[in-house]
Amino acid sequence: MSFDLSVHLPKERLPTPAKWQAAISAKGFPLKLAADFDLTTLHGWLPCEYQGKPGGFECHHSIRSQEELQEMEIPESFPCEILFSTRARVKEEFLSEMIAAAVLAEMTGGVLVEPQSDGRFEGKKAVEWARAQVAMSGGRGVVVSARSKQPSVSHPGPVKLFLGGLFFTGVGVAMFLMEASPVLRVVATAAVLFGLLGFVAFGIAIRDANKKP
Repeated sequence: MSFDLSVHLPKERLPTPAKWQAAISAKGFPLKLAADFDLTTLHGWLPCEYQGKPGGFECHHSIRSQEELQEMEIPESFPCEILFSTRARVKEEFLSEMIAAAVLAEMTGGVLVEPQSDGRFEGKKAVEWARAQVAMSGGRGVVVSARSKQPSVSHPGPVKLFLGGLFFTGVGVAMFLMEASPVLRVVATAAVLFGLLGFVAFGIAIRDANKKP
């Protein structure tokens, strides 16, 4: 299955391959475009490397008419269209296409259109969208510098895990002491086991916390 994107921009802002690559690298993406091509005449496969692995995408340049731009709801000052297409199942190709298109949209102040879900992203929003897609793919697609802000991930704290384990274990023991019915004894056993799992998670959380610098 193919995955298509298009970027619409002013003709005079169409970058050279070197400037496009420089903008990609400046954003921290591990994508390397082929060096020898002309965007104004490109109609075919553009090879590249993503994280050192072969990638690439179809890339086609065209100039849209004023009527077409109005129909597409694209600003009339953005007649230049770069169409991207590749195989969605091949990770290196899929991510290469998204990153290249998003950076092109941002550096030219253009508009990125994602027709699969009717998405439209202008300028910086295009790169934000690409970063989110890379993160969801698990591709580690952004080289993060020491000064970059790391994404925060929420995990249950050790105290919550300990209290949860204590609560469920206490409930289970109390049900046993009450000489409950066989059905409730099964529930009590499950509660105790769940509580023990909470204590195990608590221990793991403490261990991981001690490993942090």
